[in-house]
Amino acid sequence: ILGANSELTVDSGEFTLESGELFADQRDADQTILLSTEQSVIRSEKAVLTVSVQRGSQSVYVYAGTATVGEKTVEAGQRISIVAKEDGSAEMELTGFAASALNDAQIKILQNCDMDASFCFTESDLSSVITLRQEEKAKAQQAQLLLADESKAALEKEQQEYDKALAEYQKPQTSTVVTTTPSTTQP
Repeated sequence: ILGANSELTVDSGEFTLESGELFADQRDADQTILLSTEQSVIRSEKAVLTVSVQRGSQSVYVYAGTATVGEKTVEAGQRISIVAKEDGSAEMELTGFAASALNDAQIKILQNCDMDASFCFTESDLSSVITLRQEEKAKAQQAQLLLADESKAALEKEQQEYDKALAEYQKPQTSTVVTTTPSTTQP
């Protein structure tokens, strides 16, 4: 499955991912697949993986089976990141990852690919991540609504104080004028 805005070329049976994201489920494939990117060659056989290529970097997530990236073996539950350096070389980092590290598109694709025991996590793990994200989103929306209600109440109170002050200012001013006349006393 090729992600939106991805660029994949095929030449004489060789695949090159120029940019974007590619999901591959080759558990039923009988041959090794070679996928080239700007920074490496990925070999996989009977693996499920995602390859993501951005300008100057790439990452490979292996969900089931194994893949070889350059000379490094990446097993299920591992991710390799490759970043191009200014001198033209590349820096590789191999780490583990949890289901929570996946984006929603990756999770949706995995949920639709008949997961089995060879995967590094279960359908339940993926469902838990989605549920947690939905709960966090609902909490954030609730907090935003509460903040909006508090702001509205503060503005209404401020408006009432302003209206009261304006009414006080506009009341007719009553003034008492005291007129004094100089007394005329003669000595």
